[in-house]
Amino acid sequence: MEIVPQHAEIHYRCAFDIVNDDRQMQETRRILRDWVKFKVSNGISEDAVKGLSSRKSGGMGWFFTARYNEKEADRFKFINGGKNCQLEWIQIRTALVGTNKEPTLWGMELIHPDSDLTGLYWATSVSLEYNSDEKTVRFVTAIRKYLRDYYIGVALRADEPSTPRFITEILNDLHCKSRDLKIYKNIRYITGEKYEEVPNLCKRLTNTQRQLPYILLVQPEDVSDELNKYKNKLSKLTRGNANIFALPRPAYEELSYYARDVKFYLPTLEKDAVPFVFCSLPGYDGLFHKWYYEINDQVLSEIICSVSRYSRGELRDLVSFQSVVTKQKVLEHSRLSEENEDLREFQKEYEKDNKELSQKERKMKETLATMKGENDRLWKALEVKEDNETALINKNKSLEFQIGELERSKQEVAKENRVIKRTNERIDALIGAYIESIEKQLRLCADIFNDRIVIHDKGIGSAKDYDKDYQNGKDFYKRSWQMLQELAITLYECYTSDDPKNIERRFNEKRKTPEVSFTMNEGRQTNKNSRLSREREINYKGKKVSIEPHLKMGSDKKALRLHLYFDNEEKKIIVGHWGKHMATAASGKGGERK
Repeated sequence: MEIVPQHAEIHYRCAFDIVNDDRQMQETRRILRDWVKFKVSNGISEDAVKGLSSRKSGGMGWFFTARYNEKEADRFKFINGGKNCQLEWIQIRTALVGTNKEPTLWGMELIHPDSDLTGLYWATSVSLEYNSDEKTVRFVTAIRKYLRDYYIGVALRADEPSTPRFITEILNDLHCKSRDLKIYKNIRYITGEKYEEVPNLCKRLTNTQRQLPYILLVQPEDVSDELNKYKNKLSKLTRGNANIFALPRPAYEELSYYARDVKFYLPTLEKDAVPFVFCSLPGYDGLFHKWYYEINDQVLSEIICSVSRYSRGELRDLVSFQSVVTKQKVLEHSRLSEENEDLREFQKEYEKDNKELSQKERKMKETLATMKGENDRLWKALEVKEDNETALINKNKSLEFQIGELERSKQEVAKENRVIKRTNERIDALIGAYIESIEKQLRLCADIFNDRIVIHDKGIGSAKDYDKDYQNGKDFYKRSWQMLQELAITLYECYTSDDPKNIERRFNEKRKTPEVSFTMNEGRQTNKNSRLSREREINYKGKKVSIEPHLKMGSDKKALRLHLYFDNEEKKIIVGHWGKHMATAASGKGGERK
């Protein structure tokens, strides 16, 4: 790998800030990549420069990522010149700190021999540093030259000043500045009748904090072709390092009036003498001004060298490619140190775990000996178990035979139950058809369901009053018996279920007789009437209880109502009223509504 020696001479250097957008680092690297491709592409195969372009997968080549294989970084890419290439060989290195897409530091170094002088080597270095506070990228580049070791040959001629092409492209595509001053790509012409730009130009000239050189060209009225040639050459070779302003003599006189602190005249010249070129450079102890009263190759070389080769720059511009490489290695070393520390911690944990595992191994050997004795015992037990399993299999066959007999008995019982059910249905129909008294039906129901139904005296009395006042047909008594069946079966199951809440809703969902319904409460106006509330009370076990919950069927004058109270302790229904509709706030003394 070729290393740039310390005695290498500066041919060109430049430093400024790039202010564009969030992709300024990416765009600058793209311009540099295109410049390198142009530098090396002539006569060199595409495989030799693979990695300068982004991969098809969307990733970045080694030029952007500074990685030349999967394991190592900070290596160089050495490319041999092709048949038609002017350069014998080319060495490219890149370095990176941060992520591939948006690094905080990135650097590039390109070394190659001169195309004409084989003993002369050229080295171009670029560094980019992202400033998160100002949202800018600090761009620093330097082109150096040096002779190869043990060079024997003729003395080298003085090289002509030059500016790399990527400086022009960066100034074209991106917004560049030196501190607060914008860097112009071309000469700025001061025109107009009143020269409005002159005061602002004067303010910049006299600013002692300025870091950007200013060059003023005072033009005569007739500009020759030779003068234009010098102007264009001066603009090209100081590009990126100075701003050049061209102004006519009247604008120069206007500037002389505003910039009184800047001495434009030399004491040995005539009063009306006008300098042709005025160069204002920043120095360590202020601004440095120089006048030229003619322009030629010597003057041009002096200005270009002072601006683009020997300018002092700033201390923060000392971020070179080697600085980026060093920073990258420091961070890598820090990362490896952290990983090494983690490995030491892991080793300690491993030794601790190994000690615990050794102790567990001893215990496992002891346990294994115990298990061997237990295993022998289990084998003997297994033999006994097999004998027992044989006995169980025989017993299981006997049980299966018994289960078959029980299934057959179960089917016969189910058949008998169906016959009994049909018989009960006929009996219920007969009871409803031939017991033409709701009192007798209530007594019969209480006898059948004596573990569920208790009749209060008030219930018997209300049933007798109903039988006395009304004579009904057989169909009515069938329905009244169905109503008592709903009481003894459906409503009782609702009261005694695991979830006795919402009895009213659950009864109305389970009832088998749609015209029979159940409600827990009377109307609001009825409950407000104390007389009507007392009529809905009975004496039970020495205390008064409410029989407000009731079953109901029908809404005419022969409608049936059954008011009840449920005894939670004995799990029984107490019938307190069975007969006419009891008086309410909306009806008279009888059960009929007004």
